[in-house]
Amino acid sequence: KACCHSPSNHSARTAAKRCRLVAQASALSERSMEIHMRVQSGFSLIELMVAVAIIAILAGIAAPSFLNMVAQNRLSSQTNDLSGAVQFARSEAIKRNQTITLCRTASATATDCADGAEWVHWIVVNGAGTVLRRGSVSGAGSTVFVSSTLADARLSFRGSGVSDVAPGEDALRVCAKADSNNSSTLTIGVAGRTNLVKSAGGC
Repeated sequence: KACCHSPSNHSARTAAKRCRLVAQASALSERSMEIHMRVQSGFSLIELMVAVAIIAILAGIAAPSFLNMVAQNRLSSQTNDLSGAVQFARSEAIKRNQTITLCRTASATATDCADGAEWVHWIVVNGAGTVLRRGSVSGAGSTVFVSSTLADARLSFRGSGVSDVAPGEDALRVCAKADSNNSSTLTIGVAGRTNLVKSAGGC
């Protein structure tokens, strides 16, 4: 700006051009400093609060669906495990021509059957007490609840493959606590055939 008022030996046109160039350079310098200050300052408090609110809303929408998906996966996984254990016990009974039992146990290392309401651990055992397979319910006590209507919480197959269940009554039930359509009932037939029915209801 000072150049516009200072004396000059050049023509008025040259002086005016030089003055415009100085003014443009000054404006660019101020703009550059403004941008630099904005970059250094980062997000404002209001911008951060808006971002956090949006994240919270999205999380609130996604969380129930995610929990239901996890519950359904665990429900399917545990139902498949127990169905596989039933079929394994029957096939071993036929193969060995002896009684094989699937039952609830009191701990992950127990070798004896134990009656109880909730199945957290289970074993497949022969008549001599040798454990052929064992398993545990993932999420037991928190997200998954497994129970049965089996007498003494055990299911036995004779060498012929015939079970000792009461037809149409004895079953294993797997329940996922976080989902509305949360129950799988595995009914066991006399011949060892299983029938799976899904339903809604509390655990």
